[in-house]
Amino acid sequence: MRRILVVGAGQSGLYLAHGLLERGYDVTLLTGRTSTEVRHGKVAVSQLTFPSALAHERRLDLDFWRGQAPSLDRLTVDLGATVEERFSFGAAIQGGGVSMDRRVKMADWLEAFEDRGGKVTVHGVTVTDLDYLAGMYDLTVVATGHGELGQLFDIDPARTGGGRRRVAIDTFVFGAECPVDNTLACVFYGGLGSMYVVPSYTPYGPGHSLFMFGEPGGPLDLSGERLNPVQLHERVVGLYREHAPHLYEQVKDTELIDDKSAGIEHIEPYVRDPVGTLPSGRAVLGMADTVLSIDPVVLQGWNNSTVCAGMYLDRILAHGDAPFDAAFMRSTFDEYWEYGQQAILLGDLIGGVMEGESPPHVMELFKMLPENPALADGIVSALDDPRAFTQMMATPEQMEQTVAATQ
Repeated sequence: MRRILVVGAGQSGLYLAHGLLERGYDVTLLTGRTSTEVRHGKVAVSQLTFPSALAHERRLDLDFWRGQAPSLDRLTVDLGATVEERFSFGAAIQGGGVSMDRRVKMADWLEAFEDRGGKVTVHGVTVTDLDYLAGMYDLTVVATGHGELGQLFDIDPARTGGGRRRVAIDTFVFGAECPVDNTLACVFYGGLGSMYVVPSYTPYGPGHSLFMFGEPGGPLDLSGERLNPVQLHERVVGLYREHAPHLYEQVKDTELIDDKSAGIEHIEPYVRDPVGTLPSGRAVLGMADTVLSIDPVVLQGWNNSTVCAGMYLDRILAHGDAPFDAAFMRSTFDEYWEYGQQAILLGDLIGGVMEGESPPHVMELFKMLPENPALADGIVSALDDPRAFTQMMATPEQMEQTVAATQ
């Protein structure tokens, strides 16, 4: 039986660990926090799970909240290079999505992994620690990009490109009054950023996530203010009142679900070399956010993590008893990169529209959406797979074909 060490208990690490365990591998998951600490810890940036990622989760019997978490069936968007140039459209999300408070999802998955027979070690880890531990396993996969472990993976200048640094603010609340149930509402304005009101599943049941992404130093950047969670929530509601009055009407009477449900993070897009080399010379494989971080405005974080973990799982299973050397690691990431680079392009396309920097044909396409519901449904539903989304509009010819298909 091959022994695998997975470092990091986020979406990708837990998904891979569950998948390997199901197939009979001896899997150890190394994480810095217990499930209780995760469950009662600080909030992390909201993520969406689109239909294909949900299907992956269901195959491993990990969709524990089906029937409890609100289904995201529709998206409404205000979009423009400036507030004055904005236009609006609505569209169906075919197959529906889900927004989960990360604390609930990761804590439940971590406990389920242990209940199903997986080994969990709760301990902080340094590069020196990892070098010692890696010698005990056939393969070590690093699924955390924070701290010194992230520095094992050098930035890849040949692949890095696109995306902007963002300040992310998230709050989980009760009391939002949305005009249509199961609808994700958002705005994308150049010079401002993006703001969202999303039905979400929280540690206390259904609620909403109010989150936003802005550029450092921009109107949505509150990171320079020393705010406690209640104050941060008040400032967030004030930003909705100032910049998105129609969303303010939905969130003006909200309250935090608890005193840890508001937070700020800084996110920087990058692509890193997937192979890290430990002091002993042993190679470790970086996965998902460890080696690929994209512009968060397109809400692809958990999609990317799930797809990456699923591809890694398939490659590990197909590799049999062969050694997990650096060549295997690079070819495994290369397969994922075919997907990941399209996710980067998706971020560039949406970000470009928001910032007024997209090719003219892309803005032309988006301006058709208010008057073409079938086209809007197709574009929004293609967020499920960046490869499908980018093929609809990457070139003027593809855009024309996309429009023609709805007429």
